[in-house]
Amino acid sequence: MKKKSLQSGFTLIELLVVIAIIAILAAILFPVFAKAREKARQISCASNERQLGLGIMQYVQDNDETFPAGNQGHSGAGWATNIFPYTKSAGLYHCPDDSNSGGIESYGINQNLTGGGDGTRKSSMTLAGLSAPTSTILLAETTQYSNSIPVPGTVPDEWYSPAINGLAWNGNNPGTPGAPVQNIESPANTNLAYGFAGGQTGGGQIGRHTDAANWLLSDGHVKYIRPTRVSIGYNALQSTNDQTTVAGTGNITTGSAAGTGFTGNSSITGAPFDITYSAI
Repeated sequence: MKKKSLQSGFTLIELLVVIAIIAILAAILFPVFAKAREKARQISCASNERQLGLGIMQYVQDNDETFPAGNQGHSGAGWATNIFPYTKSAGLYHCPDDSNSGGIESYGINQNLTGGGDGTRKSSMTLAGLSAPTSTILLAETTQYSNSIPVPGTVPDEWYSPAINGLAWNGNNPGTPGAPVQNIESPANTNLAYGFAGGQTGGGQIGRHTDAANWLLSDGHVKYIRPTRVSIGYNALQSTNDQTTVAGTGNITTGSAAGTGFTGNSSITGAPFDITYSAI
């Protein structure tokens, strides 16, 4: 007599268990994948800054070791156009995490190196004149808003490469209400994309890359650090000076950054600071 073959299969309970396991794994892995993608964008941004730093260093060597003053007076604004012959790639000027620039530069040059570092317009500093290039900011992350946007892939427009020193004000900011807005020598509405730096408070602003940002230093290397470890403002009078700006609600309008040799500990958040906008 022929035996009947029994067909085996999943029961409803087993199927639900498998689905639950898949859902748990997805919940665990998706955030990991998202962090990995963000880390890749942060690394790409850091690579952009390194390449831009090489372009600036080549410009400096060809111009008596003087940093680019830019094309908008002697403020540094327009630096991107000056170094484009050395970089030859418009893509380097755009951070992959900057969704607002649309062809406008995602980085701002330190105004204290490129003229106007004491609140006035003057010629740029020289590389030999820096007290501590390893702790002096050269480029910082920005994002800009404008009704007039250059065509992506073209030569950087001199009007859209700002000079910054980290100081902020209560200016027009159509992108992120309450975020700091650069108020010097920046024709477009330029936001400091790294969040609130040392001495600034309010709004819970964080760096563009998770909770920190990339910073190109004046010796050409890039650091990934929290903005609270960064001193903002004009050049210090002496290398040992503390930051003289006053903490408010993210609206610091005047003052000097901590000197490159400042090792004290003040009441300002982040002191004695890892890096500074001051070249002194």
